[in-house]
Amino acid sequence: MINAFLVAAMVMDGAGRVQAVNPAFVALFGFETSTPEEVDVGVLFQDQPGDLIGQYLRYGMLAQPFGEPVQLKVRKRSGEVFSVELMIFPVVGNEVKYIGIVRHVGRAHEGFGRGLQAITKRVVEVQEEERRRIARDLHDETAQQMSALKMQLLSLKADGPETLFAGVPGITDGVDTILRDLRRVIMDLRPKILDDFGLHEALFSLVQDIEKRIELIIDYKPLGIRPDRRFPPEVELAAYRIVKEALNNIVKHSGASSVILRMSAFEHSLIIVLQDDGVGFNTDQVDVQITQGLSGMCERATILGGCVEIRSFQGRGTVVVVVLPLQLDGGNLC
Repeated sequence: MINAFLVAAMVMDGAGRVQAVNPAFVALFGFETSTPEEVDVGVLFQDQPGDLIGQYLRYGMLAQPFGEPVQLKVRKRSGEVFSVELMIFPVVGNEVKYIGIVRHVGRAHEGFGRGLQAITKRVVEVQEEERRRIARDLHDETAQQMSALKMQLLSLKADGPETLFAGVPGITDGVDTILRDLRRVIMDLRPKILDDFGLHEALFSLVQDIEKRIELIIDYKPLGIRPDRRFPPEVELAAYRIVKEALNNIVKHSGASSVILRMSAFEHSLIIVLQDDGVGFNTDQVDVQITQGLSGMCERATILGGCVEIRSFQGRGTVVVVVLPLQLDGGNLC
């Protein structure tokens, strides 16, 4: 589950015992292997009072889901002490499990320039793809509807004044359809509710819109976030676009009947988790259309110094974890 994570991560059971760690965790703490038997959390966090993981789980996870980030000193296998930020969140499933993310605070500025040129190039490509999508939507829907409306008016004109009144309801319906489609295109370009009321209200509106159109239950909850809390505009827009694309993928490809959507904000990061109960997919054999959507999600996060992790299991659904920085001058978060 966590091997593809770019950040150091560990899987724990309900008692806080480590069951697995990923390569980034191994590298951060200086272990030689990633076997959980070698990872003694009590040694790594030995400067902390009592059962740190147990305390975090009891207070953070049960009293307030996703808890709060814990900043603490930890110890490498070699004995070197350094500062990290620990975040823990639950994994929905048959067994009680938690994923712990450990971020080396001192590395906030490392590697910021890596791949900048490639990212910039990709930004231009994404912009062009967005323009093509808008042009296609306007041509396939709005332009054709306008042409049909014009033909309808010409027909009424040819039939004479006596038929004009009878044709008004049809013309009105056509105009309403065009206005609705134009509003949707405008909403896709830049949702006004996001600028006016923030990310929570924009996501709430997005969820309501999807649930009205299709039979999909979306359980959305912001955890420990005031409804009126605002984040940097770039973060709000990226988070909204990523969640929208993830939900679009679920609607189009997953066959899911329900989605869990959670959002939590920490001191330095915004974390969003989506989990569906759909068919899942093999990440090595993904449809081109899905691949483009997933790549766009990852690129939006990477540009800001964040990341998107996607884990899917055939027949068991998909989990998307989005991590975005709240301080945009702090380098890469992942």
